[in-house]
Amino acid sequence: MLFLYVVFGAWLVACAINQFKWKFWTKVQAFDLFGLLPCWTFFAPNPGTSDLRIVYRDILDNGVRSSWAEMVTLPSDNSFYRAIWNPEKFDSKAAFDLAQLLGTDAMAAKEHPRAALISMSYIQLLDPIMKCPRGEEAVARQFALVSTRGHVPPRETVVIMLSQAHRFDCA
Repeated sequence: MLFLYVVFGAWLVACAINQFKWKFWTKVQAFDLFGLLPCWTFFAPNPGTSDLRIVYRDILDNGVRSSWAEMVTLPSDNSFYRAIWNPEKFDSKAAFDLAQLLGTDAMAAKEHPRAALISMSYIQLLDPIMKCPRGEEAVARQFALVSTRGHVPPRETVVIMLSQAHRFDCA
């Protein structure tokens, strides 16, 4: 019984040490052929410090571009009821996941920026963006993925991807 305490105690200590990136420990990790020393990142070594936003603008029939508006993915009603029943959360999560995937696709296709325009994430994200409310004079819509940092304006913004204009009569 004492043997098991020693073995599991040593394993516990080794698991705790394995959470850190210490130089001397890489030699021990080389002997971990069966992956018995996990590396947990519950609190992420590199936490997210920015928000991903989907913004769009309309192009009017006279060629004027409207100001950017953020795509609303969550309803403004934050009642207690939403904690129990919230089917709209699925749509919001899907849009956010598609935007993240498209951002990754756009970053990967830096040398060929138009390649992201035919990705599945671009095409799937375009549909809800084109369904956002529009004015009567709008003939096309353009969207962008923007990364923002900070909680109060003016926020630090970085444009991750800018789409081409898409006509409403083709949607």
